[in-house]
Amino acid sequence: MKFDKETAIVLLEAGEPAGPNDVDVFLRQVLSDKSAYPLPLVKRPFRPLIVESFLAQEAAAYRQDFANIGVDSPLQRVCGGQADAIAEILGCEGYVAMIHGRPPMATVVKLMIDEGVKRAVLLPLDPQSAIYSRLAVSQFRQTWQDAGLPADQLVVLDHWENDRALSKVCAQIYAETLAMVPSGTHVIFVAKDQGESVTKQDPEYEANTRDLFALMARETNVEGEAHLGWMASRLAKPHLQPTVESLIEQAGGLGSPAVALVPFGWVADRFETLCGIDIHLGRTVRKHKLRLFRVPTINDRPEFLVAMADHINRRVEGMSA
Repeated sequence: MKFDKETAIVLLEAGEPAGPNDVDVFLRQVLSDKSAYPLPLVKRPFRPLIVESFLAQEAAAYRQDFANIGVDSPLQRVCGGQADAIAEILGCEGYVAMIHGRPPMATVVKLMIDEGVKRAVLLPLDPQSAIYSRLAVSQFRQTWQDAGLPADQLVVLDHWENDRALSKVCAQIYAETLAMVPSGTHVIFVAKDQGESVTKQDPEYEANTRDLFALMARETNVEGEAHLGWMASRLAKPHLQPTVESLIEQAGGLGSPAVALVPFGWVADRFETLCGIDIHLGRTVRKHKLRLFRVPTINDRPEFLVAMADHINRRVEGMSA
């Protein structure tokens, strides 16, 4: 595939509300989506009631988090910047499309057609999650075909997290902060807990995440001090152990001087993830009078974007060979 102005890099994301006014619409979209929010068989007939009950319990708290942190979602800005930067390096066009929220698939495909795009490389932004990656790709492919475009002009690049060159760049960025932590610091890599229903349908997710954690711990030279902690989104009850909060509690009980939180994976720039770390986990850290070191997310770093562009170029060349 040749990279030119008729070719697009499309970053595919699950999506989230852009701001407090989008919360109710967004939650209804996700909770009503049988693929994105699977329910046990016995609960499926009651989905409409479950949706309304969830909204009654959680929507106000979600809006309050927006107020507490004082910003709207960074996801569109960050993903848009990533897409533009990678596309500029490769000499093509860059777009972002969301499963839920904005911009939706249909809007993005129409814009691509209007701008003369004829082929696209699809990059799911949550490659460890097979369910969300498949859902994003299938929705985009269907939207593309519904617009009368040929499916054979779409290339899907998944499992980019296994690229050793990319992992080294990520580790170098993490290491800049980890080099400053005092001896005895609890280093906690923060991973997304998808919840029991999704995890059961995605049996490789936990193992893939643990493998990536082990690789990152080795690359950053913190193997002996590193822990993997799971943080559930507000759409899922905690399922995987240990939770990040329990590891912070453990650090306080052991008399550790500090904790260093490392949100890893491309989706670390989601509002919900940042809010969960910076507000909710921050309260637990302060309760135990620990110092907090927060490893910045990598997604605006030029060296990461250059490495991602190189990964895409190598993968596409390999497919064409």
